[in-house]
Amino acid sequence: MELTYTICFIYREDKGEQGRIPPAPEFLLLNRVKPPWMGMWNGVGGKIEPGEAPLESVEREIWEETGLTLPLVRPAGRITWETDAHPPGGMYAFVAPLPADTPYPTPCRTEEGVLDWKPLDWILDSRNQGVTPNLPYCLPKLMAAVEPIHIHCTYRGQQLVDVHMLPHPVKRV
Repeated sequence: MELTYTICFIYREDKGEQGRIPPAPEFLLLNRVKPPWMGMWNGVGGKIEPGEAPLESVEREIWEETGLTLPLVRPAGRITWETDAHPPGGMYAFVAPLPADTPYPTPCRTEEGVLDWKPLDWILDSRNQGVTPNLPYCLPKLMAAVEPIHIHCTYRGQQLVDVHMLPHPVKRV
């Protein structure tokens, strides 16, 4: 399956809780104003343009959606999906730290939605209905991956019904 999208999870160490060891990361998420996932928090990203490599695409999307140029964008794998409402699809997933000396105040309104820093505990809270359904499952696995991984999601409509790991091809993105 050809993957047509990219997504990046930009993170920084949480400076909010003093004494927490190790510091918990917080993530720069976008609350989207357009489908898919309108009104939901997710990473930044978008469609791969013709002739673009996945890394070029995600770096462009990061710049367009946040105004940031990040020095270390790491491939974390890919996320694919199948749904009863649309053809199967997929995206290349990346993670990137925001350098400690880079201020990025939020909330920040953009053409794509609202950017804001969200702590990992908030993202993973089982009562949180405001994040995309696969985010609590995928984000910890992508952050922990030493080598790129492949996560496959199955939806009925917009309801996530299954998530599982698949073997990831050796080819690098």
